[in-house]
Amino acid sequence: MDWDLVQVFLAAYDSGSATAAAKTLGINQSTASRRLAALEEELGSKLFDRTPEGLLPTELGARLRPQAESMAAAADALARLADGYDQSVSGRVRLATAEGMAVHLLLPQLHELRAKHPNLKIDILTGLSLVDLGRREADIALRFVKPTQPDLIAKRIASPTHGIFASRDYLAGRQARGPEDLEWIGISERLSHYPDAQWIAANAPEPILRVDSYIALFRAVQCGLGATILDRPLGQSDPDLTELTWDLPPTPVLDLWLVTHRALRRVARIDAVWRWVLETCRPLSRSLLL
Repeated sequence: MDWDLVQVFLAAYDSGSATAAAKTLGINQSTASRRLAALEEELGSKLFDRTPEGLLPTELGARLRPQAESMAAAADALARLADGYDQSVSGRVRLATAEGMAVHLLLPQLHELRAKHPNLKIDILTGLSLVDLGRREADIALRFVKPTQPDLIAKRIASPTHGIFASRDYLAGRQARGPEDLEWIGISERLSHYPDAQWIAANAPEPILRVDSYIALFRAVQCGLGATILDRPLGQSDPDLTELTWDLPPTPVLDLWLVTHRALRRVARIDAVWRWVLETCRPLSRSLLL
């Protein structure tokens, strides 16, 4: 059975539409629809009912999914085995991390990696959702969540602490004795489960502004719109920001993890990026909690 067809089936099953499946696989929508139809023709039965709400799996589709997932696992294992024999530092590596980490930490130092390994190509995937390294959505991840899957390996590289920051211009002329004396910038409700959002909700007045991007949060503080919590390495990177030290409950501490698949760790191009990330994050390791 053609693996390209099965890939589309799995992506459509997970997303509920051919359009979303195409985006996941990096193909156009017409190709995804054509491959799905070809698989149904090969099997002689429908795998999905087409409804206004999207693709709904038929009974056959639901029963085929476990076998298709086994096929995907075998394809991933084959690819990882082949990668293990590639010892040249060349090719493409997909590194997933939060946008703030990419913008403020990794991208300014990327020229060093490129100078050392000119045949290496990098995809930096940003977002707050966790990519699935087991299904090769990325090769390496820099994240604040420790993985639990046994086939992934992780190294804790820092435990950056947080502090309360506001710009010097915003604080000028203000008597700020506590959180209630300032306007606050918060995290959107979509991210309300994050430790910094929970701290603000418990210890500060209702924010006058909420954002759902840490890039936007940092920029809002720089623009003098109010106070908020930032991880200290980021807050201290701007001399125009001041850290406020009040007698309040401790601000969050988050472990930062570097993660990859166990079978890829010693692949030359993966190892090169792994070592570069460790070196780039070395300044953060000063706050490592052992």
